[in-house]
This record gives sequence, C-alpha cells and structure tokens, in this order.
Amino acid sequence: MGKGKNVDAIYHKLLWFMGFKTGEHVSNMLARQKKRLGKWWWIFPITTVIGTLALFFFEIWMMVHVAAFKLEES
Repeated sequence: MGKGKNVDAIYHKLLWFMGFKTGEHVSNMLARQKKRLGKWWWIFPITTVIGTLALFFFEIWMMVHVAAFKLEES
C-alpha cells in the first residue's frame, strides 16, 4: 500500500468519523452550502483569503520590523 492510499484511507475514516455518508466528500458539503446560501456563500471564501493575506503581510512586516529594529544602548 503506497503513501497515497494511506492518506486516502485516513481521509475517508475522518469523513466517516465526522458523520459523512459513505462516498460523500467535503466538496459535497461545500456544494450544499453554496446552493443553500446562494451569492452570500462567497463571503466565506473571500473573507478567508483576505484574512490569510492580511496575516501573511503582517508577518512579513513584523519580520522586517524586528530585523531592522535597533536597541538603544544603555
């Protein structure tokens, strides 16, 4: 059994544990949400992308800030 089959088996066991029907995937759940929420569904992925980018740029800014920061000699 290769690595891919192990990961696939773990994924399906996790889906089963979370209450998904056999043969159902996360994509099915997301499609149901999109159908139920209509255009409002797009708020979730867009907010996730914006939040992730904001955190990413904050981390870059913090890294540059700390690298360039000069401690005052006492």
